[in-house]
Amino acid sequence: MSKKMIKINKEFNVDVKISFSKIVSKVNKRVKQRKLLNITPDEVEFLNTINKKTIRKLVFSKPKRLKNIIIKIYNKHPIVCEYYSPDYFLRHLNLQPLTNLQLPLKTKENKKIVYNELAHAIKIITSFSQTTQSLILEDILNTHFSPQKLSSLRDKILNLISIKNGGPLKENTIKLFPSWVKNISEIFKYSLIDRETAYQLNSFLDISICPYCNSEEIEQVEDHTGTSYRPAFDHFIPKYKYPLISFSLFNLIPSCTKCNSTYKKSLDPIMTPFSNPFLEGVNDTQLFDFNYDIDYIYRDGQIDDDHIQIILKKQKNNIDENMAKLSIENRYNSRIRKKAVRLIAKRAFDLKAYEENFIIEPTLFATFGYETNIEPLKHMHKKLTQDAILVFCNKQVPLIE
Repeated sequence: MSKKMIKINKEFNVDVKISFSKIVSKVNKRVKQRKLLNITPDEVEFLNTINKKTIRKLVFSKPKRLKNIIIKIYNKHPIVCEYYSPDYFLRHLNLQPLTNLQLPLKTKENKKIVYNELAHAIKIITSFSQTTQSLILEDILNTHFSPQKLSSLRDKILNLISIKNGGPLKENTIKLFPSWVKNISEIFKYSLIDRETAYQLNSFLDISICPYCNSEEIEQVEDHTGTSYRPAFDHFIPKYKYPLISFSLFNLIPSCTKCNSTYKKSLDPIMTPFSNPFLEGVNDTQLFDFNYDIDYIYRDGQIDDDHIQIILKKQKNNIDENMAKLSIENRYNSRIRKKAVRLIAKRAFDLKAYEENFIIEPTLFATFGYETNIEPLKHMHKKLTQDAILVFCNKQVPLIE
């Protein structure tokens, strides 16, 4: 079973590739201009990695290869990785034993407990630093502390724990890094995708329903006045942590506001299992199931929203975690979606779908709001409807012909 809701099954055409090739040239020009300045050897080494061939790979590579490229660059230039993706950089630093650092320092007993934890943290960090060079950890190791002076080091360790958990770098930590590292995001600035190119890409993908949830409309709209709307592109791998892939084609997913800004937010698929819709999507295997009062439904011939609950069938793989992150079960139990299921159940009852010899005809699929010839990226709630037909009509219909 796959890990996203609906797969984007597209190969980019020549026009889109030409537009994004222009972005490759712009970035390459910025890199060359930067090299002409009086820059440090470390920056020279980094920029030599980012040649036009590499930039092209970053823009056009498919998801799996793209992930491997960015990890390879970060491994080669750890200072860049530490600044932009510190939780990934520090992923092997185990600070879990630290549980008492936030005790108030008002008693000798608490001070002793905190001092011992800080001393233990320093041992862990010292050991880690023997194989991993880190500006953040170096600053911590250079911080003096004693039983009487704990606050400064404690604040830095607590900040380190926050960073490991995905929190942002604070201003004092940002100051530890050279300016050239901070300027990388300017070279790969997302605004290099101009408005015309963004609309061109969105028009080519031609997606009407959010591929993450299959429950929100994201159709591009243009009217006679010239006013236009397109959905936002979700950076599947977040651009603020991986600015080198700000305009990677297979990293730009048209999506609804709920999935992009409310639920997925800055979730990092490199750190957390989460698959790209360009790679995978649901198939005919049942995902949605329904709890309902069958006696109530079939005794009275009436169905109430309160008597139906939409639930997710456990797939025993990454889809369970991904559906949880997007809060799919909770979102699908809204009144409008329960109403859609209610209508399918009522229609199935009216057709006596549970009688032993009843066989539903393909021509009746549309009476359930289900069109087999319309792809899921243009058919709201198609997976939900497919599974509802399976449950209430005992009939497997294809997700797509």
